[in-house]
Amino acid sequence: MEFQSIRSVTVSQMFEDQILEMILSGELSPGTRLPSESELAKYTGISKSAVNMGMKSLEKKGFLKITPRQKIEVADYYETGNLDTLVTILRSQGNELDIKIIKSILIFREAIESKSIQLLAENHTDEDIAVLDRIADDILKRMVEGDSTIEEYAEMLFRYHRKVAVLSGDIVLPMIYNAFHDVSIPLWVEWIKLCGMDRAVNVLKKFTRLIDDGDTDGAMEAYRRGEELFRQGMEMENEKSE
Repeated sequence: MEFQSIRSVTVSQMFEDQILEMILSGELSPGTRLPSESELAKYTGISKSAVNMGMKSLEKKGFLKITPRQKIEVADYYETGNLDTLVTILRSQGNELDIKIIKSILIFREAIESKSIQLLAENHTDEDIAVLDRIADDILKRMVEGDSTIEEYAEMLFRYHRKVAVLSGDIVLPMIYNAFHDVSIPLWVEWIKLCGMDRAVNVLKKFTRLIDDGDTDGAMEAYRRGEELFRQGMEMENEKSE
C-alpha cells in the first residue's frame, strides 16, 4: 500500500512560482528591476507579507538580488547562484533536463569521483570491499524481488558512490555528495532509463573489483564509459524532442 504526500500550496509559494517561471523563461532577464513589494502586492492582489516571503525565498535560492529600501532585481543566477539555485532549476525542468546543465554536473562529478576512487584504491581494507559488495548485492536482491521503484534504485546507486567517498577516508567528499543528493537523483533516474539496472549493477561490480585491485585508472575508465553512454543517450533524447 502506497500513499501520496499531500501538499497545500501557500499564496507566497504561488507568487514565488510565478516570478520563478518568468525568470527561467527569460521574461525577466538578469538585471531587470522589479516593482517594490508594496506594488507587487497591489498588482497580484496578495498581502505584502506573502510577497516578502516569496522574495526572500527567491533571494536565498540565488534568483534575486535585494538591496533593502532601494531595489529588487533579477540576479545573474548562473554567475552568483548556489546549490539551491541548481536544485530549483532541475526541479522546474521535470523530465526535460537541460543538456548543458547535465554536462556541467557530470564534469564536476567526475572530479569528485576520481578523487574518491583514487584514495580508496590506494588504501582500503577487505571490509571496505565487502561493504561495497553488499550494496551491489542488495540491489540485485531488490531486482529479483521486483518491488522497488526507479527512484529507489537511483537512491541505491547514489548510496554506493557516496560510500566510496566515505570509505576513502576524506571528510569533505561525502559532504559534497550529500549536498548534491537532490541534483544527483534525477540524473540517476535518467541513467537507469537509458542504460538499465542490469548494466548499472555490472558497472558497480566491476568498479569494486578494480578498486580492490588498486586500479584507479581502470576504475575511472569504466566510470567514463558509463558517463559517455549516458551523455550520448541524453543528447539523442534531446535531439528527438527538438
